[in-house]
This record gives sequence, structure tokens and C-alpha cells, in this order.
Amino acid sequence: MVLCQHSMEPQVAQADLSVFHTVLNMVYSERMDIDVLNQMIGDEVRIGRARKRLSRAALADLSGLSAKTIQRIENGERPADVSQMAAICAALGESIPDLVARAIERTEQ
Repeated sequence: MVLCQHSMEPQVAQADLSVFHTVLNMVYSERMDIDVLNQMIGDEVRIGRARKRLSRAALADLSGLSAKTIQRIENGERPADVSQMAAICAALGESIPDLVARAIERTEQ
């Protein structure tokens, strides 16, 4: 993850995009249910937030997203887009590929 020199907004690295391409290929080939994946990603965000002992409001402040958006992502009510995932992962101090890989592992259980 690369931060802009003139901005605190995270930019999405090429490796992060390759994870999303892999996930999309799995979804389109019907090897993965997108709703289940969104729920697992939300669970991983919640787990990461708990690991850091952050409230939703604190994660919202760190990521620049609203607490309501984080709640919806954690509950699987809405998918996070790439920029939202980049902001959340930067705030949690982890990479998008690692978080998504854990979510994919959970869908395969």
C-alpha cells in the first residue's frame, strides 16, 4: 500500500488489484458466492478491528469512512470497494491481499 506524498488517502497497489481480479474470476466461474465472500470480508474487518481494540468510530476516524459504512461492510450488507478496502486495511495495518485471503479461506471451510 502506497500513501500519496501530498495526501493521506491510500492508493491501491498493483498486488491489491490482482487479489480483486482473482476473486472476480472465482465469482464469475461460480466457485465462490459473492454474498458469502462479502460476509467473510466483513467478518475479517470486524476481527481486525477487535484485534486492534478499535471501536467502529475509531476505525472510521482512522480510515476516513463513516462508522455506518464500516458497520454495513462488517455486517455484509454492502461490499467494500477497492478504495474503501485500502483505507480500512491501512487503518488496521494490514494488506488487502492478506485480509481477502483469510476471507477466501473462510468461504472454503
